[in-house]
Amino acid sequence: MVFAWTKNLDTSLILGQTNFFMEFEVCFYRSRMEFEVKPKFL
Repeated sequence: MVFAWTKNLDTSLILGQTNFFMEFEVCFYRSRMEFEVKPKFL
């Protein structure tokens, strides 16, 4: 699995791979226009 990040504010976010959501906890905060990504704990 490949995971990358950038500080560029104009970059689009792509989270379409199922295995991404199987490996990370992803929380979306719509009212704040933010999201949080944490590794899953076993």
